[in-house]
Amino acid sequence: MLNFNIKDSIVPMAVTAIITALIVFFYFKKQNNKTNNTLENTISQKTYQHPIKNIIESFLTKQECNQIIDLAKTNLIQSINGPDSNGNFRNRNSMETNIKNNSTEGLKKLTKYVEKITGFPETHFEPFNVTYYKVNSFYKYHTDSCNPFNEETYNNCISNIKQNGGRKYSILVNLNNNYIAGEAHFPEIDSVIKNKEGSVTLIENFDNNFQTNKESIHAETPVIGGDKWCLHIFIHNKPYNPNHEVIVIPDNNKNKLTNLDEDLDTNIDADLDADLDTNIDTNIDTNIDADLDSDLDSDLDSDLDTDFDTKMDTKMDTKIDTKIDIESNNKNLVKPTSQQMQNNKPVQQMNKINFDNIFN
Repeated sequence: MLNFNIKDSIVPMAVTAIITALIVFFYFKKQNNKTNNTLENTISQKTYQHPIKNIIESFLTKQECNQIIDLAKTNLIQSINGPDSNGNFRNRNSMETNIKNNSTEGLKKLTKYVEKITGFPETHFEPFNVTYYKVNSFYKYHTDSCNPFNEETYNNCISNIKQNGGRKYSILVNLNNNYIAGEAHFPEIDSVIKNKEGSVTLIENFDNNFQTNKESIHAETPVIGGDKWCLHIFIHNKPYNPNHEVIVIPDNNKNKLTNLDEDLDTNIDADLDADLDTNIDTNIDTNIDADLDSDLDSDLDSDLDTDFDTKMDTKMDTKIDTKIDIESNNKNLVKPTSQQMQNNKPVQQMNKINFDNIFN
């Protein structure tokens, strides 16, 4: 008869159950890590100076970026210039359009990630904005929140944000990188940003007291080659309400500059003039020295040869003519007396002076 020991059978079963549980646990943990890796660990992250929170490189693939560009191309309109309700003067010559945040798989992925890094749901997002900069296009210095350099509008703007919400964060996504210049310039922190294709940059526009981070003032510098495409996402600290969005009052005066623009232009002009003068002076001195040495050597040799030949011919002709005249005169001379011989020095001296003049 087979003896069945319950104690002996329970232990192996328990061990098997524990091992199975551990295998299942680590399997799902690994799968979860893989999911997180697609958003974080496989993407290079960089931390910049405040107010730039971080930069996630190559978050979107080239294909995902191109899908967004293709979606925007057919709906572009000219960007509006003029004063906005945040106290900025928008001076730009770009083109732009808004797109839905679920229009492509790349945008859906981006939406989830922006929710995660900002802590705000997509109900706080403005419509995604795609901006296009062709050659010579730019966007002069401005802030994405209340302009701290405009004393007339700043306090009212802050009050409006406290009540209705405002652009707490700005997200910049580089949709391409194959253009020349066109960097985003942050003068207060002396930084420029031109990231890899598909990279995401997070910028904090105001602090917990709603005061604008002055370091967030920036410009999109002129593109000098190629086409620049970028995506902007503005995240509000309260649910986004289109009735309280930033309003731009059209102004045809596109050449109006802020004080910062004027200062920057002046400094750039001064620096460029100084550098240019120095370089030109150095180059001219070097080139002139080299050219003069070469030209002078060549010209001097040629001129000296010509002048010397001409002068020598002239002087020799004169000398010969003079000598002939003297010899001719001497033939007609009567042998001088002893008294005349004593008085002949002036005549000899005169003849010497005549010949000396020929070679002087």
